[in-house]
Amino acid sequence: MIDAIGSSRALKSFPRITVNRAACVIVIALAACARIPPVADAGSIDARVARLLQTTPLVDGHNDLHIHYHACREGCPRGYDDYDISKSVGGHTDLPRWKQGGVGAQLLNSGWLDTEPGLEGTFKGFAFTRSMTDRYSDSTSMARTSSDIRRIHATGKLAIVLALEDPDRSGTDVATIKRLAAEGLRSNIVAYSEPSKLADGHAGPMKFGGLSPLGSQVVRWMQQNGILVDLSHASADTMRDVLDQSIAPVIFSHSSAAALCDVSRNVPDDVLRRLSKNGGIVMISFVPEFTSKAFSDWYDAGSVYATRILEEYKGDRAKTKPFMDAWEKANPAPVVSVADVANHVEHVRDVAGIDHVGIGSDFDGIDFTVTGLEDVSKFPNLFVELAHRGWSDADLRKLAGENFLHVLDAADAARNSATADPSAPF
Repeated sequence: MIDAIGSSRALKSFPRITVNRAACVIVIALAACARIPPVADAGSIDARVARLLQTTPLVDGHNDLHIHYHACREGCPRGYDDYDISKSVGGHTDLPRWKQGGVGAQLLNSGWLDTEPGLEGTFKGFAFTRSMTDRYSDSTSMARTSSDIRRIHATGKLAIVLALEDPDRSGTDVATIKRLAAEGLRSNIVAYSEPSKLADGHAGPMKFGGLSPLGSQVVRWMQQNGILVDLSHASADTMRDVLDQSIAPVIFSHSSAAALCDVSRNVPDDVLRRLSKNGGIVMISFVPEFTSKAFSDWYDAGSVYATRILEEYKGDRAKTKPFMDAWEKANPAPVVSVADVANHVEHVRDVAGIDHVGIGSDFDGIDFTVTGLEDVSKFPNLFVELAHRGWSDADLRKLAGENFLHVLDAADAARNSATADPSAPF
């Protein structure tokens, strides 16, 4: 996801902020004074989290690495030699940091061949992803199923799962959906910011009041063919319409809780409450403006200013950058912390249930980062925070990946059921 400031589709005005993780202060209270058992030291919790991520695949629901290959402002498209992720690169993602972060599986947005937006461009994007995993075959492998992910993770490699973030790439007929599924696609959204042919997006205008008639058909075809319907970027009414008709779990690949940060990209509580029946999952984002209302307000103010000066200087970003730098110096960004993200995780757990929460970072699709979650190496910090809050290993494993793997299994079961009984009322 990139919206407003930082959009390959819209503005990219602010420089990326990278903030060193604040030192964690651990207070070990004497039992006689605090009436609670002493908290384990940070070292033992770090080790506990490391062991947990060695045995449970951490599944990240959304990553936009391909922007650096296909949609960057200068020098794109480019090949593997031009952006070699076997070593440190400029974005949020590379293989050493993926390894350091304990990531076991990555849903990778693989439709970034914007010069070829049609179906053949989509398949070229898939081929690019497969070629990337072939190039780095000592570290990565393609996966379609939960068993693939577990098997690849057990070898110490990263499982790459094909995903899309473009409703237009789903097509408008069942044959296209079947072809995408055969190619290994596991998820796609039904709307981005504005309305698509399928549904209303989160930013409006609201054209259909949720799903369009075509969107209803496409959702059915996706679920019959094992493609997860991703409701990130959808309007709240679209979310509700999809849940009304779903025969398989849905995912929110990179969203957070509207009750804690009331922005249109987040999930309202009434939708969260429906996930227990649907079996779906909200994969909590690391996007500061989805996490903190203070940051969201700052972001919106910056967007307004950026738009104005870009218009004034006829889109010349070189001329506007000093103005944006000065604005940011005069208006420093509010700090968003790992604890803030953990609050969203716990809210979804409390409302939807522990079986319906996961992680969807949106790394390389964002220009600002959470302090302590600056790139793909930092995932363990969230688990350490939650462990300090008393989370059990079993619940941490669910958050890390077990919940998503169960969703994937349920999607495959729905596909198999539809294949076995074509007359079923899907």
